[in-house]
Amino acid sequence: MTSLAMLSVGLQLHFDRKSQHWKFLGLGLLFKLILTPALFYLLYVVILNQHSQIIQVSIMESAMAPMITASILASSYGLKPKLSSMMIGFGIPLSFITLIFWYFVVGYI
Repeated sequence: MTSLAMLSVGLQLHFDRKSQHWKFLGLGLLFKLILTPALFYLLYVVILNQHSQIIQVSIMESAMAPMITASILASSYGLKPKLSSMMIGFGIPLSFITLIFWYFVVGYI
């Protein structure tokens, strides 16, 4: 099932330089890959001074790539299918880079 889902989203992915979704793509990926884990880190580690493995895992999970299921649901209900496939197409490779960053940040808790 997962490979079929990845194939269906991958077939919808088009890298169009003239797309009007680039600003929303950047905003969505910034929020998903950088701001949400930073908020959790700030709240739990800096403010509440909690240093547990559960918090480390939670921060890493919040920094993971966008979900393929959410993209399929958005596409099937007509909620900006190009944007949702771009979020997956760019989010997964970009999350490899940002996860390395968060790994080193969380590793020093």
